[in-house]
Amino acid sequence: MSDLVLKSEGLVIFCSDPRIYRTVNLLTDEIFGPKASIDHIVLPGGATADTFFVVAKSVALYNLHHFKKVVVIAHSDCGALPNHTCEHHTQAAENFATALQREIPVEVMILYHHTNTFVFDKKKILPAPAG
Repeated sequence: MSDLVLKSEGLVIFCSDPRIYRTVNLLTDEIFGPKASIDHIVLPGGATADTFFVVAKSVALYNLHHFKKVVVIAHSDCGALPNHTCEHHTQAAENFATALQREIPVEVMILYHHTNTFVFDKKKILPAPAG
């Protein structure tokens, strides 16, 4: 077995809606740098779709790649979560962040993206838990 330790700069979790990919890529470059190694979890509804599943996958990636920051991106007009408001998405993302930080010591940045724009609201950073 190899002693190789793989690392990434962070984990980005977002919805599989192709309308937000370009913005997610630009944002990821801005937060981590254009050459950073980043893990991704992409599924309909992003982190707010299935908290248990996304926490489990995040923990697995953390154990492999030892990142220190997680970026959660929710967006408007989500087909996976229709009729959900910005407040619902951001509250669900905060609930996810709380569940994740019970498992691993990472900073979580939550962003709400207005689809088809470059506008973000409700930016919130939850520092990594102490100890």
